[in-house]
Amino acid sequence: MTSDELFSALSAIVGTENVHNWTQDDTDRVGVENWPTAPVIIVAPGIPEEAADVVRLAESLNTGIVPAGALNQLYTGYAPNRPTLVLSSRRLNRILDHQPDDLTVTCESGVTLSQVSAALASSRQTLAMDGPLPETSTLGGLVAAATAGLRRSAYGAPRDTVIGLKAVITGGNSVKGGGKVVKNVAGYDVCKLFTGCYGALGFLTEITFRVRPIPETTRTVSWALRDTALAARAALAVHHSGIRPVVSANLVEPDRSELVLSFEGSEKRTAWQIEEVSSFLRKFGVDDSLQELGSEAITALHDRIAIDAARSSIAIRVSVLPTDLPELVIAISKLSINSVVSDASTGTLSAAFAAASISDQLDIRRNIEAVLPQESYSIWTKTGTLSDEACPKSAMGEDAGGRSLRRSLQQSIDPSSTFSPGRSGL
Repeated sequence: MTSDELFSALSAIVGTENVHNWTQDDTDRVGVENWPTAPVIIVAPGIPEEAADVVRLAESLNTGIVPAGALNQLYTGYAPNRPTLVLSSRRLNRILDHQPDDLTVTCESGVTLSQVSAALASSRQTLAMDGPLPETSTLGGLVAAATAGLRRSAYGAPRDTVIGLKAVITGGNSVKGGGKVVKNVAGYDVCKLFTGCYGALGFLTEITFRVRPIPETTRTVSWALRDTALAARAALAVHHSGIRPVVSANLVEPDRSELVLSFEGSEKRTAWQIEEVSSFLRKFGVDDSLQELGSEAITALHDRIAIDAARSSIAIRVSVLPTDLPELVIAISKLSINSVVSDASTGTLSAAFAAASISDQLDIRRNIEAVLPQESYSIWTKTGTLSDEACPKSAMGEDAGGRSLRRSLQQSIDPSSTFSPGRSGL
């Protein structure tokens, strides 16, 4: 089937206005210039049944499917190993049910983070997921990529927030897991299976989340420092101090470092916490250059991570023990960075690098591997294809046993490798 015939066949399912031929502008916009073969088409179904028909059509043509929301994280992982189309959830954008008394909300996967936040605000409730680019980031994309955000230590990751979901898998079949109430323990935990699978098992269509009350007060403060080592070690010291910020982050740029802490609760409690942490940091050697930031500061920090990663030729996300994090931040900040953001409470680090050539990218990757602790860790790179003979770790950071288990699971659910073929490096 030619591309024009595929366009016509997909148009018959979802309507011509909802099918878009992939262009070079799309490649440049979403940062997949390293893919040897660009996707053929973007198709956006309006209902789950249309998504199922698209899956059946793609499988009949041996065409792979890359599930996506706003395409914000399409550059993650390996490139597809055969021609693909992008199955977008942008039209699956309805909030289906909100039960304020039960603290749950059910949305289609294409609902954006800002959209659900606005819907919950009237009930003084919020979805405890603080992903980047909330105006465009879809809930399905955040769940599929397991985007936890900087409030993870306080509110958990998406796997802790999702209590039910529906998805379209191979053959156009529909599966569901969990339910619409918090207390639901029946059956296999399909929710955790799909959370963080990067679309390798199927296409999410509907998700139910646990929500939380909006805190009375949120205050974010920062200290701008020139000493990266001091900022990194101070963040870990705060984590161990017993003071409990909901965000404990360190932003490093080529010429400066910034310690960012955020507190939530009553006005009295947040004021006391800020006073306590200021006193603690003065004793630790941080001067009293505290600056109070607006409520949008944490969102801007998340956006910075996503924007820098998309624009850089190599970006990484690393998880280590929190005690290993300060030395890792110090070592990585000495490389050709655009930015580094670390979370002292969870031991996670995201970094984007200035590397123009493949040779530069390989050098950076080797340097990163050299400074990582020898214990168990995970590492993800934007340019996953760099991790074969030149670099020993896979893009997903698994050992051989983990890769074997994931391969077996993926083949049992998607034996034809329809979804995200080759994207996980298997």
